[in-house]
Amino acid sequence: MNANTQMSVKNKLSIVVGVIVFLALSIITIMAFVSSRNNLISNSKQANEDYLLITETQVEGYVDGYIDILLAIKKYIDSLGKNQVLNFDSMEQMLGDDLKIFKDGSNTLAVYVGFPDGTMLVSDTVSDKKGVNFRKRGGGISSYDDPSYDATSRDWYKGAIANDGVFISDVYEDSVTKLPSFTYSTPIKKNGKLIGVLGVDLLLTSLQKTFEKLPGNVFVFDTTSSIPFASNNKSLILTQHPSIEEIKKYHQQFGDYKTFEYISVDTQEERFGICANIDNSKAKVSYIACATQKQDELEMLVLKDAYKQIIFSIIILFISCFAIYFFSSKLLSPLQAIQKGINSFFDFINHK
Repeated sequence: MNANTQMSVKNKLSIVVGVIVFLALSIITIMAFVSSRNNLISNSKQANEDYLLITETQVEGYVDGYIDILLAIKKYIDSLGKNQVLNFDSMEQMLGDDLKIFKDGSNTLAVYVGFPDGTMLVSDTVSDKKGVNFRKRGGGISSYDDPSYDATSRDWYKGAIANDGVFISDVYEDSVTKLPSFTYSTPIKKNGKLIGVLGVDLLLTSLQKTFEKLPGNVFVFDTTSSIPFASNNKSLILTQHPSIEEIKKYHQQFGDYKTFEYISVDTQEERFGICANIDNSKAKVSYIACATQKQDELEMLVLKDAYKQIIFSIIILFISCFAIYFFSSKLLSPLQAIQKGINSFFDFINHK
């Protein structure tokens, strides 16, 4: 076997092995890519489901907590004697100073009672600035603050009467803090007669602080207004986001905790979404909590992993070809010596 033949065998062997290794690595890389993509999408969906569960739990706890505060104040008022809650004057005497205690103790913006004549007893930021525990408002009485104010015309008053129980307003922007706020209210009755409506104004600050610690992209909105009032993406809060109605449609179609795909109306991005209804048995409210994620984010992670796999496969391919070429050279070297010996033997026989 001459040097050219040996070189030809080594090259052919290296090429054959290289092709086999290339095909094997290609198949493995493709399978790994598909498996990685499926696993990443599955894990991402599970993570969003977990984020949604946390979000739902936080909102339910927040709503229940302030309903309990409202009902605790109502229970105190209910415990007062009939003559103590007979009218505005008696309520002012028995309850006025306590309103500030309730407000400060519950960390709310305002605690108040609206009466059927349109007047109101209220402890709020205005009374705090005046240095008094409470103030009298509305009812057409000139000596009261805001004489033209009519408590009975307000949604919180009418809503509590209509529900004959706890009413929670739609989210609104507080005029002082410019932050998302709610009003919780409930009627106060004595022997079946309406005395007034108890109301509590509160900020969503504590809930928002909780949301800011959550991973992913989560938000909660009222089903009526479709305006997010809490989210770890502050740009969504109190804005009419164009994709909300699209998300509501898919949630209605698929149901709670079912992942769906949709296209963002404003950016045309493909996204995964998962939502759940949040209802409360103590109040007639209906919220929807959602978690969403861009599909591009997942695809980028998959491609990044695929690039690593390809680079690794190329390195393995070169190492394999070099190893085959090197070892084949070592294995073919004795054959060359034997070939020379045989050639010398026949040369001797032929008297060369």
